[in-house]
Amino acid sequence: MCATTFSATTPGATYCKDCKPKAAALASARWNAENRDRWRAYGQAYEAKKKNATIIPFGPESVTARWEYFGNRCWVCRGEATATDHVKPLNKGGPHMPANLRPICQPCNSSKSDKWPYFADMRRASPSRP
Repeated sequence: MCATTFSATTPGATYCKDCKPKAAALASARWNAENRDRWRAYGQAYEAKKKNATIIPFGPESVTARWEYFGNRCWVCRGEATATDHVKPLNKGGPHMPANLRPICQPCNSSKSDKWPYFADMRRASPSRP
């Protein structure tokens, strides 16, 4: 960012017009990093709205409770979970609510994709995982 300074007579101005977008992007990235759960919940709710899914309002603590219920493990292979999955995909009519969310690992999430129904015999066989 440049070294332009503003006087006290410039209300609300802290950056020049060239630096303001950069400063806003940095502030946004910092907030996203500090509020990861809230940012993820916002993104999921946004996707649900785009797909006209039924939305039941809930907070990040509900998602955390779902993860703890499953022991922070993937619900398909019991490996280390890295994402939150809508069991019944939003584009197949699944609701955006805690009962439809489960922790999942990236390989299982990629192979499951938006399949519905997802039967137990379709689960990935992975002898190397608990």
